[in-house]
Amino acid sequence: MRPVRRNAFKILLGIAVAIGLTGASCAPAALPVPLAPSGGGSGTQWGQPTVENFDSLGGRWFVYDFPTTSPRRSRDLVSVSGGILKLRGATNATGLDVGSGVSDNEFHQKYGRWEARFRVTSGAGFGVAILLWPENGRWPKDGEVDLVEVPSADRQRAVESIHNGPSNLHTTHGIVRDFTTWHTVAVDWLPSGLTYYVDGQATWNVNNPAYTPTTGQLHLTLQLDECAPTVYGGFIPCRTGGPSAGTVLEVDWVKVYASPPGL
Repeated sequence: MRPVRRNAFKILLGIAVAIGLTGASCAPAALPVPLAPSGGGSGTQWGQPTVENFDSLGGRWFVYDFPTTSPRRSRDLVSVSGGILKLRGATNATGLDVGSGVSDNEFHQKYGRWEARFRVTSGAGFGVAILLWPENGRWPKDGEVDLVEVPSADRQRAVESIHNGPSNLHTTHGIVRDFTTWHTVAVDWLPSGLTYYVDGQATWNVNNPAYTPTTGQLHLTLQLDECAPTVYGGFIPCRTGGPSAGTVLEVDWVKVYASPPGL
């Protein structure tokens, strides 16, 4: 099963987002200067990235299709048009909200750099997650690296987060942006820790070994999830009222850089 992230920490995090504690961070000391700046100008240090421009989904992307299993996701809500991946959230014929998502079948690796350019329409009941998930499914032991999660209906607040280890150590960092407009998120993952970026600026550094995944390969997933309260525990506020007017996560491109030689 492609990622279903079950953890009680999302409940507390949902409360924090709701009351505006968006600057909180449990991260320890900062990392050294990362190997490369964000935005793709790092070719001589990271090597050339593999770029997905979403001219088509092709065979690279696994499309979720679990419309009756929480969090509900349907392949019918995934499309590519004009070089943009579109993940939609909608209300189905039985009145239940359904989201959508894809995961990268080709690029699973231990350490590296990932980037994604995206925006999302406003609307309650659906939340964005752009994350790295264990290739062999050993969650939380092998970790989870969330480049960004946007649960708020107005899309003005988001979190970067990490899960790691068999006891699910978890830490987060809040950011404030208007995610209804285009932004680029990125993460550098190295044995020494992680550095997160938004629009080319480092936003969060984590170098505590306990929070740094080191035991397995991870791959990218792109998700627009319904609120799924039994799974996410209130992290994504559920809608009230009639059918959803529809929510769309648009992804312009993603880039994957191999890990530096010798790791």
